[in-house]
Parts: sequence; C-alpha cells; structure tokens
Amino acid sequence: MSLSKAQAHWRRKFKFYAYALMLMLLCYMFWWEPDSLRVQTHRLELTDWPERLHGLEVAVLSDLHMGAPYMTLDKLQEIVNLTNQQQAGLVLISGDILVSDFFLKTDINLDAIAQMLAKLRAPLGVWVVLGNHDHRVGVEPLKQALARAYINLIEERSVLLNYNGKGFWLAGVSDVRKGQPDMNAALKGIPQQDPIILMTHNPDLFTDLPPWVNLGIAGHTHGGQIALSFLVAPLVPSEHGLRYLGGHIKELGHDLFVSTGLGTSMWPLRLGVPPEISLLTLEGS
Repeated sequence: MSLSKAQAHWRRKFKFYAYALMLMLLCYMFWWEPDSLRVQTHRLELTDWPERLHGLEVAVLSDLHMGAPYMTLDKLQEIVNLTNQQQAGLVLISGDILVSDFFLKTDINLDAIAQMLAKLRAPLGVWVVLGNHDHRVGVEPLKQALARAYINLIEERSVLLNYNGKGFWLAGVSDVRKGQPDMNAALKGIPQQDPIILMTHNPDLFTDLPPWVNLGIAGHTHGGQIALSFLVAPLVPSEHGLRYLGGHIKELGHDLFVSTGLGTSMWPLRLGVPPEISLLTLEGS
C-alpha cells in the first residue's frame, strides 16, 4: 500500500470513528441523560443557622417542565416515589411545573399533574412557587388545579414551620420576570432574628435578598443544561451569566442554593447536568 493510500485509509477510519463518537454523544445528550434521574445530596453549612435546626433535610424539585420530552406522568410518578423514599422533612417545588416553548411539547391534564404532586409526603409539607413557563402557559388554571389537589402555593407570604419543636420561617416570592414579586410582603411580620428560608423561581431575585434571610432557594437555570470543561453552560437564562449557575453559592453574606432541575426547555438535551432531585441537609457553619 502506497503512503497516499495508507493516509487515505486512516482518514476514512478517523472519520468513521469521529462520526460514530458524535452519534453516540448526540444520543446521550438527546436521550440518555435527559431521561435519567438521580438524587444528589448537598450538605449546606449555613451562616447563622441555629444549632437547634441542625440536620433539617429539604428535598428541592425544580423545573419539571411537564409536557417536554421524557416528562410524562410516568416520569413524574418516578420522581414522586424517589422523593418520598428520601423521607425529607420538607419538600419545595421551585417553579416551572409546565413547559411552554417546546416544539415537541405534549399537553398533559393539569389535574393529573397536580394529583400526582399531591402524593409527595413530608412532615413539614409540600410548598410550591410558580415559574415563568407556568405564567406563559396560563397560571390561573394551574393555580386552580393545585388548589383542588390541596397543594400549598406560597407566594408573597410566609409560614412558620416547626422542626423538632423549634420554629423557622418559609417565605415565597413569585417569579421575577412574569410574576408580581414582593419581597416585603413575603417577609412581613417575620422577626429578623428568626431563621428564614426563602424560595423563588428565578435566582436573579437574589440580588435583592435582605441580609437576614438565611437561605435562598431557586431553580430556573437548569445548570445550563450543558456543562463540560470545554463547553460550559451556554444556555443559562440569567441576567448575571454564570453567577447563579447551580448548587450552593455563598455571596455577600448570603447562602443560596440553585437547583439544576429535572426537565429541559428550548432543546431536549442535557450533557454533564443530569436531572436531579436535590436533597439538602442544613447545618450551621
């Protein structure tokens, strides 16, 4: 075999393996990873978190995007079952229950979604805020379905919860883009020395978080949906770039947690950011 023929042979082999690898990567991005599910544990050491509340476990579900590819009622049943197995003290759903902008979107009955979410179990309750996609689809029918299923919507208000005989506050604020967020209304009447967890959908709201809030929880970013060392999170829907990409963030004296979520939006792909139920264990620093 001449040198030129040998070169042509190896070029063909290289192209074959490159195309095969690309096809495998595309299958993983569009099928395997978006359809996977895991519980990711996060131990959060919080500034000024009282010792009496040490060990509180919070399950965070975010960005379900029901109706997007792979996000069926069967998948939601799997999410609910796996969440209940964690036996967390508190379950928080931080918005975007529905999807609005998918070319492969399927419609799912709102009452069926709400009744499935009503199967979640936690001693301190299941609490929900809504996201920008929920508003785009039509927020009032969703609110009514959640109410019929006796699911707690917490927006622009707070509730005092009791953990092992000790109280802390859970506050909720509506979506900063599509809702009518009112931080003052959400925190009204809460003594500043009391421990507070505040939940919203979009972490861009965290720039306005008062210093006495112990923990802010949000979703929305999906962790970029794609996060590799050579291609980092090109799909972060935030005015602050990668600042609130995901996970536990400490800034300006605040503790923040941004869930990377369960579903997808815009494109049905994930790479390096698998869908997760976030299980937080709250501890004092």
